[in-house]
Order: sequence, then structure tokens, then C-alpha cells
Amino acid sequence: MKLKTTLFVALLIIGTALRAQITLEHNYSGTAELADVENFGYKYFVTDYLNNSVLIYNEDHTPWKTVNLNLGAGSLLYDIAYVSSKVFQSGRPC
Repeated sequence: MKLKTTLFVALLIIGTALRAQITLEHNYSGTAELADVENFGYKYFVTDYLNNSVLIYNEDHTPWKTVNLNLGAGSLLYDIAYVSSKVFQSGRPC
């Protein structure tokens, strides 16, 4: 019990001394994810399910690229798992 009390008091003192606060940098229209894109650094990307596209932003939240996805008839965009600067095709060599 004494250890928990001591730890609580120490964390309270450290938190008060630092006076740290989280600030909102940017608000996206969907769920933004972070990817390390080869040769281009870290990028945020948001999947636009209504328009079948992926919006990619720089670290300073400025637009970098929009990738339009051509889906076949009757296909739905479910998720984007990987963002890469290289071209690849599933099941076939490039």
C-alpha cells in the first residue's frame, strides 16, 4: 500500500512539474494512419470509401497525393493495409 501511495504522489509531482498538454495538430475526415513510405518519409493516409481513393498527406498535413482505385463492378473498398512508393501486383510479377 505504501508503494502505491508513493508512486501516485511521485507521478502527481512529475505531472504537475512538467505541465505537459496534448494539442490537436490536424483533424481528418476519416481515420488517418501513418506509413513510412520508402524514399519519401512518413506520410498520413486516409481511405475515402465513397470515392474509392486514398488521400495521402505529408507530415505537416499538406496534401501529397490522391490515389484513385479502379475497382471492378460489384467490388467494395474494404481496407488499405500497405502504402508503398513501388508498384506491385498481387499474384503476378511486375
